Amino acid sequence: GRLLLYSLLFPFVLVIAWLPLELLVVPLVRSALSRRTQQRQSVPKQKLRIVYTCVSAFVFVSFCVINPITRTILSAIGDCAVFDVDGESTMTFLRLDLAITCGSSAHNLIKKTAWFLFVLWPVGVPLMYSLLLYKCRVAILRGSANHKL
Repeated sequence: GRLLLYSLLFPFVLVIAWLPLELLVVPLVRSALSRRTQQRQSVPKQKLRIVYTCVSAFVFVSFCVINPITRTILSAIGDCAVFDVDGESTMTFLRLDLAITCGSSAHNLIKKTAWFLFVLWPVGVPLMYSLLLYKCRVAILRGSANHKL
């Protein structure tokens, strides 16, 4: 029972956290693979258009999901429920998956992964937004839509 629930929670957290990154990488890889079949002159404009579309999609999707992902990551780090066992002793379980005892090896693995994802999402995504705004500041101030990243 516990192994099954743990094996479902861990991939769920990883898929949710990596989904917007997959939306960015998949079209770029597809574009790189299809480059061989297209003419050389049209590749740079088409590739640039695909990159802009992917970045726009990533920014939109990441903005929409950053709060629930952050909440899930922080819950995995230390949101433990305390249960009274016999009136004198208590046990703590992870609220995301009550089959996982807080402080166990399974919880420690989840916490390590969650700390990595914490750096990637609640810290890294706003930094990426800041970097994109900084790189596009001239175009934003001019009101022009076309600016090379």
